[in-house]
Amino acid sequence: HTLVADRASWPVLLEDLEAAYLTPGRRLPARTTPFARWAARLDEWAHSAEVAATVGHWASVADGLPAFPGSHLPPGRMGEAEAVRTVLGPEVTEALLRGVPARHRANMTETVCAALLLAVRAWTGLDDLLVDVEGHGREDLFDDVDVTRTVGWFTSMYPVRLHTAEVDPAAVLDAAKRTLRAVPHKGLSHGALRYLHRDPEVRARLAALPPAPVGVNYLGRFEARDEALFALTDELRGPPSSPKAPRAHLLEMNAVVFEGSLRTTWTYAPAVHAPDDVACLAQAFDEALAALAAARPADIDATDFPLARLGDRGLDALRRYAADDG
Repeated sequence: HTLVADRASWPVLLEDLEAAYLTPGRRLPARTTPFARWAARLDEWAHSAEVAATVGHWASVADGLPAFPGSHLPPGRMGEAEAVRTVLGPEVTEALLRGVPARHRANMTETVCAALLLAVRAWTGLDDLLVDVEGHGREDLFDDVDVTRTVGWFTSMYPVRLHTAEVDPAAVLDAAKRTLRAVPHKGLSHGALRYLHRDPEVRARLAALPPAPVGVNYLGRFEARDEALFALTDELRGPPSSPKAPRAHLLEMNAVVFEGSLRTTWTYAPAVHAPDDVACLAQAFDEALAALAAARPADIDATDFPLARLGDRGLDALRRYAADDG
């Protein structure tokens, strides 16, 4: 159940189940930091000066944001939602998984956000887009905490404002990389301030932000091992939530790599967006991914070398030094 186990918990659970089944009496690996301990440390961290310094960033993320189509309407309820699904071919998927990180030093979440911005611009003409990005939430915040084998629901969700006036796909990807890498604490400080901070004014300030019209979730790569006892199934499992539950976003984009192909699901409210419009958006997104898979790097980015701590000025100085030396 998602209240107690997230995507990263399943490998731990299945590994232990397989080990216990194949070797009865085998001692399982020691557990890592209990979820309750991690939650207590997160609560302490939420009231630190480090987190307080990010209030301004989160409170201003939607300042001057242009209206998204349908944003004046409610997202509706789960039972009213419909979905458009697309499948990207294995060749393009492999290029996104291997070629883009090698050439652009971009991860899949950054690539997906860049493709989303390109697709939304083709659909609406907007250069600005507020999205809620869903992350695994298991960030390395505390020296005394290790959650690599901890079962729990760590998932984070945080608003990101994507913006660029660039047209070239590689330049749009560079802009998305910079934006996402500038997010404080990979988004965890947003939830810490919004839900854990003891100052009601801080919580209210973040609660007053306009909701992001689009939710983005790249779930990762699901590949079954030949020798595994457990595998994913296509069997019907029933609805994942109550049909009466309110939806959080006008559009929800979930992407996962399964059986070598990137599969994307766009969930929407027919009362807000026409099915043909969402289908066009989904097609534009896949086309943008294909363009990114084939794009050559626009330029080297200082954020590609975080351990060097160069910054833009340092990288510019290194370029000048290389040019003079040549």
